[in-house]
Amino acid sequence: MTEPSFHRFAEQFTDIPRSPLATWIYDSDELFERERNEIFGKMWLCIGREDQIPKTGDFYVKDIDVHKASIIVVRDRDGTIKAHHNVCKHRGNKVEWGRSGKCRALTCKFHGWSYKLDGTLADVPDEERFFGFDKGDNGLKRVNVDVWRGFIFVCLAEKPELPLNEFLGEFGQNFADYPFEAYPTCFTYRTEFSCNWKIVTDAFQEAYHVPHVHGKVLTDYHHDPELHLLESVSFDKKHATFAMPSAKEHRATPAEALGLQHSVNIAAAISHVENADENPEQPKMWGFVGNRVFPNFFCDVLDGLYFTHEILPISKNRTWYEHRMYFAAPHSAAAVYGQEISKVMLRDALLEDLSTLEHTQAAMESGVLDRFQLQDEEIVLRDFYKTIGEVTDMDCFNLEHAKDLA
Repeated sequence: MTEPSFHRFAEQFTDIPRSPLATWIYDSDELFERERNEIFGKMWLCIGREDQIPKTGDFYVKDIDVHKASIIVVRDRDGTIKAHHNVCKHRGNKVEWGRSGKCRALTCKFHGWSYKLDGTLADVPDEERFFGFDKGDNGLKRVNVDVWRGFIFVCLAEKPELPLNEFLGEFGQNFADYPFEAYPTCFTYRTEFSCNWKIVTDAFQEAYHVPHVHGKVLTDYHHDPELHLLESVSFDKKHATFAMPSAKEHRATPAEALGLQHSVNIAAAISHVENADENPEQPKMWGFVGNRVFPNFFCDVLDGLYFTHEILPISKNRTWYEHRMYFAAPHSAAAVYGQEISKVMLRDALLEDLSTLEHTQAAMESGVLDRFQLQDEEIVLRDFYKTIGEVTDMDCFNLEHAKDLA
């Protein structure tokens, strides 16, 4: 009988470091500035879905604070998505002050300059009093924008290094046929944390924590010593895909069982409780597939629903976070109840996840630790820091760099 390998991923991915992760990376001004420029200033960032703006003139405003950028994302008259810097060309005021809305034109409240939905300048009060003025040169500054399967991505660089489809690589190909549009009902949680953006990202890149942090909400993972072990991992470009096993021994609580009669919920999707009577000798099915789309986006797909995490730095030690959970449209009050079961269950799991973040940041700023010891099941996290090191040219596993900062 073959003994199980406790370093199976290290043996499979020999180029990913096994050495301790340095802790200066969470409190380094130099690294944060490079992340700001090389990552958030040059790469495609997911900032929402086009079903947020389904009709002509629908818009929302997205702030990317790390670049002090405010972006208007709008549905143009031709049905396409446009993105513009929310800065009037006259004297730099915000054009749209609200978070979302509907309009026929984008009009600055300061002096009334009005722009078409595509960003071209349409009307200027007292235009004849300007000097050598050309409206064609004074449209809103455009932001690179593209859409993949309904997800809206922007790139703040003048020209993206890669087209979006090429940037997404195998993730875009592998999930090209996933029915995202079949799940239009969305629940959203958003907040800000007093911690580095990477600490927030770390929380969703491994399952080693699940039996311990989630002992009250995900009880199956607490009692089964193997359920936190990843089924599979793959990497492409800067992205990662990892499969979590299902809790096949799960038995629905009375509340879950009632919801399951009328709607898929997250307990069923993770545990496949509808398949609980299958042959126990069969291999465990995956509970969900997590996808890290570098740098700031996670899209986790399940059987009958999916959810996302969007993470954006505000400053070195402050981070904006948004979680969205998508279901099929409910057609009865009972179906709404089933979805509410999922909403509450995942809310409680998120609260458990996120409760650790600011404590970790405080520890990093104290200087008590100079390294983290990472194990084999934290392979996705280790790849993340390898990638950041390659992009910023600062080795995140270099323990000596902390001495240079002192």
